[in-house]
Amino acid sequence: MRKRLKLPFDGDRAREARERRGFTLADLEGRCERAGMKITVSTLSRWETGVFGPTAARLEVLARALDVEVDALLNKSEEMTQAECA
Repeated sequence: MRKRLKLPFDGDRAREARERRGFTLADLEGRCERAGMKITVSTLSRWETGVFGPTAARLEVLARALDVEVDALLNKSEEMTQAECA
């Protein structure tokens, strides 16, 4: 069994990015498919509500579909932010 990488994905940030662009979940589903991978409305909704998060490959597709950097969809911990500033 492969171990799944736990990414610090932030569903609220993903939803905010989608809403800022005026996309519905159905719009985003189509954009993800054009960006390289079919991701259903159901899956996108579960990501946004925090039921589970995307794999690294799916996160890349989502970022392309939203036209944002992957980092914009991640929840940086306070410790990580402080370490980066040091």
